[in-house]
Amino acid sequence: MLMGAVGMLVLGGILAVLSAVAVRRQAPWLVQRGLQGAWVMWLLELALRVAGVQAPWMPPQWVTLDIDDSRPVVEVAGIGRSASLFSGYAGTKGPRVVLVGDSFTEGQGVHIDDALPRQLQRSLDARGQPVRLASLGLSGENVDGEAVVFETLGQPLTPDVVVVVFVLNDFYLPMSGDLVDFITDHRSEEGPAATGWQTWDALSALVTLRRLTADMTRAYQEAYRPGTPASDEGAVYLDFFGQRGAAAGARMVLAIYPLMTRLDDYPFADAHAHIAALGQAAGFEVVDLLPAFVGQDASALWVQPADQHPNATGHRLAAEHLADALVAGPWPTVDAWGCVPALAGPLVPEAFHVGLAAHCAAPARPEPLIQLTQAALDRFRTQGDGQWLKHAGIFFIAAWSRAESAGDGAALDRLRAIQAAATEDGIGW
Repeated sequence: MLMGAVGMLVLGGILAVLSAVAVRRQAPWLVQRGLQGAWVMWLLELALRVAGVQAPWMPPQWVTLDIDDSRPVVEVAGIGRSASLFSGYAGTKGPRVVLVGDSFTEGQGVHIDDALPRQLQRSLDARGQPVRLASLGLSGENVDGEAVVFETLGQPLTPDVVVVVFVLNDFYLPMSGDLVDFITDHRSEEGPAATGWQTWDALSALVTLRRLTADMTRAYQEAYRPGTPASDEGAVYLDFFGQRGAAAGARMVLAIYPLMTRLDDYPFADAHAHIAALGQAAGFEVVDLLPAFVGQDASALWVQPADQHPNATGHRLAAEHLADALVAGPWPTVDAWGCVPALAGPLVPEAFHVGLAAHCAAPARPEPLIQLTQAALDRFRTQGDGQWLKHAGIFFIAAWSRAESAGDGAALDRLRAIQAAATEDGIGW
């Protein structure tokens, strides 16, 4: 530390002498300006070091999720705080509403009471429309996985209203390398290699951040155009939701949640319009939540600087806007959900189609869910697909619940064997 301070002082003295000599001897203009610029950089570096400031990249700590560990042994199936997936309806009167979505629905980084589901229920209560509400929000899902979650857990609830909360990363976007995720971290986990010079590191971080933001913005915009693979594949699952809801007589709502970026000059309005058109074609009532956020300071709505998920205020704005749209009705009453059309989209492996169809036809039986659990674990083992590991947990817990309710000891024994094998493989169950 002492040598560093001495070195800084020596460097500053050298730069001061060279700058003075250059001016006195009328050195070329470029030389004079270069030395003067170096002197300014030295002053800034000295100020940053004295202040103890380091180049911003990743915050030192992440917000801790509010994890519910109160469930029994089946909760160790690796789906984190999403015990709400299995808790059924909150509320005792009113229409049955099911929310389907990803981390923007589950509420990554905020307390469960501050997340969209409970804020929406409170907003509807305040508008004189009590509802029974269940949340199927699961962080990291895309629209195909949301369809699987709904097929497994949603349709047995016989909801009157289904709200699919759509975020612009719910299609599989053509991104790679540093373009990790515009929402959680579009800067990478480590950032540029630190040089030890805070001024240079800060400038490097700023330039890299601007480049990645521009690249990410372009990737999102290009994905949401007619005819792109992401758009065509995603439309299949919106169509599935819409057709299934129409067959059941349910009210199907597609709520489009904006990204928490540049809300004063939102760059993805065309993407919202494209999703709205797909939703309307699939039979959804579309509610664009963007108007609730226009003109807001985006950074004031982030969970934290490296996590652009909405904070409690963001969830409140979304809930109030969505509640305003929902109270207008209609509020149908659904007696039963059928199994037509079958969930057989291109992003759901064929190995799951038969099991999902069997489960849909007999949702109280554990056997199809046990088969799906094993199939999902096998896919994870062979392909390392983390999404299907989460789905294995969903299938497992749902199967356990059915088997326990039916007193099916043989099914519980098979599930225990699956759990033991997963633990031996280091999966963490």
